[in-house]
Amino acid sequence: MKRLLVSGLFVLCSIGLYAQDSIPQKEITHNIAVNAYFDFTKQSFLPFFSLAYDYNKFSIEARYNYDITENFSLFLGAALYKNNWKFRIMQGLTFGKDNVGICISPVTVYDGDKIYFYNNPQLTINIKNVPTYFSHWAEVYYKPLDFFWLGIADRLYFDSEISDVTFGPVVSFNYRGFFINLNYWVPLKITENRVTVLLGYEMDFVRLKKVKAKN
Repeated sequence: MKRLLVSGLFVLCSIGLYAQDSIPQKEITHNIAVNAYFDFTKQSFLPFFSLAYDYNKFSIEARYNYDITENFSLFLGAALYKNNWKFRIMQGLTFGKDNVGICISPVTVYDGDKIYFYNNPQLTINIKNVPTYFSHWAEVYYKPLDFFWLGIADRLYFDSEISDVTFGPVVSFNYRGFFINLNYWVPLKITENRVTVLLGYEMDFVRLKKVKAKN
């Protein structure tokens, strides 16, 4: 009887140690994001679009009408994921009928239970008929509900001739990866922007992996 009890305890302890030694965790294998922006300015209406795909540690993104009007842009880089953080280190080209520029565009995203943070500075360097400029787009949200977020955003643009500083409140409606963002930009004298509507879809695809627990 004692041998049976000892054997039973040994089996239970082994199962417990195995469970502790191999804790399943989610690992993002790839991510897709599709965005359509509709920008209303003082004098015009401007749509622009982007499509991004991450696979493991590799990221690719295509844009139209985004960096320069009527230009295509193509970015390649690294995608790094750590807990609730995402980092994309992107370099690319923007090109049109008679212009070309180099873009350096790192992206940082934090997606927590109640806070969402997005930060994207970009430097575009002229090769042919493109202004060298610095731009910045950032958003910070508080999530009172899973489907409804409240936040504040900024958009900055600086080149040798133009300075545009834009900021204002933003609301976001989310459902199963689909989202609508409504930006109202404070009507300052140094900004052309008035309202931006963003329609998008973003989804992480994950798998479970076993990670050894710390003793």
